[in-house]
Amino acid sequence: EALLNLVKTYPIPYLQYNNAFTGIKHDDYLASLKQRLLLSYTAIDTYYKCGFMYYLKKVLKLEIFNETFVTFIGSLYHKILSCAFNETFDFEKEYQDYLATSTYELNYKEKFLLVKLKAELVKIIAIIKDQAQYINYNQTLYEENFNIKVHNPRYPHFDITFTGYIDKIWYHTITDEDGNEVTYVSIVDYKTGKLDIKLDLVPYGLSLQLPVYVYLARHSNLPNVKVYGFFLQNILQNELKADNEEEYLAQKQKALQLSGYIIDDVPAEAE
Repeated sequence: EALLNLVKTYPIPYLQYNNAFTGIKHDDYLASLKQRLLLSYTAIDTYYKCGFMYYLKKVLKLEIFNETFVTFIGSLYHKILSCAFNETFDFEKEYQDYLATSTYELNYKEKFLLVKLKAELVKIIAIIKDQAQYINYNQTLYEENFNIKVHNPRYPHFDITFTGYIDKIWYHTITDEDGNEVTYVSIVDYKTGKLDIKLDLVPYGLSLQLPVYVYLARHSNLPNVKVYGFFLQNILQNELKADNEEEYLAQKQKALQLSGYIIDDVPAEAE
């Protein structure tokens, strides 16, 4: 009887709830931007994977970042590799500086693993240096931040910026026979997880990371950029099993090979 009275009093829509995301009101969203829009690979990827997730993270700003040992190691590796190939690089100093500024608290197990991962990083740097001997590009940018202004005639008063960090850009600039500067570029993105390049998904707004980096490089301050390759490099793999150090290094070198795309016919000056 009590339940019947409740149903009569309150119109409860049993079995009628729909959890589907119905979208964002266009005008309300534009007003919230205050004529400034920051675009990035991660924002676009989030939007095409799930509109509701984009709404939560980018509109309502409800995303909470919880640092884990995996993200800590990823940030550590990226930081060290961003400066590891400078002439004045001091591994121990950079390593200790990063640990001193990090707010992540390591437990005993993680401290033990970190000792091993530190030794791994030293070997990774040595292998990447060896790889560079076979590449004729004479200049390199590391952890370069690009902020490209985008003009959209539909929103002429909007300050639209496309932003992104590229882990490594190999390049060299020449003067062609017409007296014009040309910059040949190859792009490398470091990965601490599974490599995933699926260009067949690009028309659907997915797997855009490397294509976005190509866009950023082509619209950078480098003169007349011609991109001849873009790659992923897996800098942290699962533990390798080997009977001796020589076999281990051979596996490590293979694991650190670049994975990506390069054009079929590379001009001699771009090799």
